[in-house]
This record gives sequence, structure tokens and C-alpha cells, in this order.
Amino acid sequence: MTRNLLLPLPLTLVLLAGCSDDGIGSGQFVVDYPDVYCSYLMRCCDAVERSYTTRDACVAAITPRVKELVASDAVDPAVDLVTDKARSCLDALHGDCTKATAARDCLLGVTRGRQKAGEDCVYSPECEESFYCIQPQKGIKGYCASSSGSGSCSGDDRACSQDAYCDDATLQCLARHAAGDNCHRPEECQSGICAPQKICVAAPTPLCDGE
Repeated sequence: MTRNLLLPLPLTLVLLAGCSDDGIGSGQFVVDYPDVYCSYLMRCCDAVERSYTTRDACVAAITPRVKELVASDAVDPAVDLVTDKARSCLDALHGDCTKATAARDCLLGVTRGRQKAGEDCVYSPECEESFYCIQPQKGIKGYCASSSGSGSCSGDDRACSQDAYCDDATLQCLARHAAGDNCHRPEECQSGICAPQKICVAAPTPLCDGE
């Protein structure tokens, strides 16, 4: 399974009807994506397939990570929201439940960093190629690495290989956990499911197909 963010305010009627591309800004996407994703999760997935027991718990967990992904709280964010991809991502979540993989993975393609290797950064998504901002401390200005280096990351799973995740405590890329291992968030598990009991569980095949 590919890396994902399980990652999920009511959605406006404009979005439900299919809004124009220029109607989605980074601030609005931070609100819309968790709402639409978590509604999708509750609609398409059985209780055992979910990482969250309720829709509200899902929204609360997903919103901070989406906010950091698009760096919307930066004064002058060096991240562009790729508007057409943001729109298609939301559309995928409105689709039928057989589009689970596309719906999960689309979030990682909706931003594009502007900063090159060696240029200033505060958030890892600002870095165009490595997704890795080397910082003296999280939230403090650093610089973009040319690559994620020897297993280092900075709060962004994209700085790690496909079978790894970025550990929030050590800021190192670690291998994703097997079923039965402890977890804190879905990206830490090979299955993409961290049960509410904070244990990775095996994913049914296909995952969250609504059947």
C-alpha cells in the first residue's frame, strides 16, 4: 500500500456541487479536506477498518496535519496549493467507495514547495524536492536539504521511503509497523490502520471498499 495520510465545518454547497478551481484556497482546503475525508471514512469503512471511532475524532486528528502540510499558518508560505489536484482530491472523496486508494493518496499531491536545496524553510512541505527542512528546532527557520539524508525527516512522511514514516519524537524515518504493534497514527502502520486502541491492525483487501 502506498504512503498515505489518513489522513479526513460542514462542506459548502459550492464544493458539493463541484466548485471552480479558483474557489479553493489553502485555508479553505484545511477546513474542507478533514470534513470530506472523515465523512468518506465513516461512509465507506467498517469499524475495524477505521483509525477513529467517530467522525469528530477523525476531524480533530486530521486537521493539524493537513494544516502543516499546506503550511497555511506561515506568514508568507513557500507552498503552493495545486488547485486542480486539490479539487480532484476532494472529488475522489465524494466518489464511490471503490476509490479508496486514490482518495487516501491524493492528499500528498496537492501541494508544491517553492524552496530549493539550501534555501530557507520553516515547514518541510516548503522544500520542493526533499520534503525535508533541516531546523535547529521545529518551527524555527532552517534550510531545505538536498535529500532526506540518512533517515532524517522533519515531521513530513514524504521525506521517508514508501515503507517508512517520519517519527514525530525522533524526526527519523522508521519502518512502518506490522499488525499488532503499537501506533499513534495511521501512517505508522503497514496497513494504514491504527486502531483506536493504538495498535496496528491488518487491512482487509481491498481496504475500505464499502462492502
